Amino acid sequence: MSYFLPDSKDKIENALAAAMIQGKSYDLELEAYTTKGRLIDIRTTGVVTM
Repeated sequence: MSYFLPDSKDKIENALAAAMIQGKSYDLELEAYTTKGRLIDIRTTGVVTM
């Protein structure tokens, strides 16, 4: 999580909490830095199954 930009970190933390607590799926576009310091775009999705 330390490589995500602050706005992206908030988005993923909120999405994961909503997935675990409310069973909500998510589809997010995030920004993060690679280990070499390059800024990249990331798309992540999550589907809650029970």
